Amino acid sequence: HIPTIACSILFHREKGREIFRGQLFTITQVEVCGASADKVQSLIEEHGELLYGLSKEGRVRIFGPDEKFEEPRSGRFRSEVSMKLVDTTQLGNVIVCFSSTPSTQDIVRDSLRSLIPGLVVVADEQSEGRGRHGSEWISPEGCLTCSIGVVLPRAKADLLPFLQYVAALSVVDAVRSTEVGSQVPLQVKWPNDVLINGEKVAGILCEGIVVEGNMYVSVGIGINVTNENPTCSLKANLPASTTISREVVLAALINSFEPLFEVLKRGGFEPLKQRYYDHWIHTDQVVSLENREGKKARILGLAQSGSILLRLIDSGEEEELDPYSMSLDLNASTVRVKSIS
Repeated sequence: HIPTIACSILFHREKGREIFRGQLFTITQVEVCGASADKVQSLIEEHGELLYGLSKEGRVRIFGPDEKFEEPRSGRFRSEVSMKLVDTTQLGNVIVCFSSTPSTQDIVRDSLRSLIPGLVVVADEQSEGRGRHGSEWISPEGCLTCSIGVVLPRAKADLLPFLQYVAALSVVDAVRSTEVGSQVPLQVKWPNDVLINGEKVAGILCEGIVVEGNMYVSVGIGINVTNENPTCSLKANLPASTTISREVVLAALINSFEPLFEVLKRGGFEPLKQRYYDHWIHTDQVVSLENREGKKARILGLAQSGSILLRLIDSGEEEELDPYSMSLDLNASTVRVKSIS
């Protein structure tokens, strides 16, 4: 475990690279965990301009567990709580917190070219949150809204379609690993949703760019933790006497995502496939293909390409449908073609 640094350092772009110590500001916070204060200073020197761009304030606050925190405003995400629970090698080393932002995806995406290793961005509120193909993602108070920056090397670019499946599995593992969430009946819906009793409780959006052949990806994850609308929440599926927080769920998500992502990079999705199937709802499901005049097909699983693999009922012909242009209407058991602008 990498301990949180017990120091407080402030970087101010207007002062060049001068470092201030012990000053407290109620501004966007950046929490860093690492082995020493020298590592923090190195991070600032290497990524100061990017941190400035992320904070929109020209200031970045880095703190440790011994610092006295001001009483948080009601509803503010307390990333210091998450940081103390994070137990990873790199992911979550930097957590950037916003009270309000158009989209955490935009923040990470805009920083991908100079990505800070381990970057996670969290927002209490999004004004322009989105899902696949530009659909609106509503993130009311109580929803954990975050984005994770990761890199797939050039030689592993073919694994990109599986990244959203890894994220979905991470959500399931994260909730199940919490003290109160072990019995929550989570299910995975292709390609990027997590359900509880047929209702959406989490969604995933992966967006990326190619830089010198490598894939830099922003993995956006939204989880309904305590909010009752617009669908269901984790809290609503727990005993009345128990509680769950966004901070605990984020730390569990970070702790779950990093090792699963490492497995994906080293060995592809095959070592994770059965775990994924254990939670997905489509085994042997019969669906109608909207792009085939309603022909019936049986879902066989995931193809080697990451697409969903179907067998047409009438002909026995197998067909792959990619997750970028298709969606599955669970209520109507229909595979639909998504319009892509």
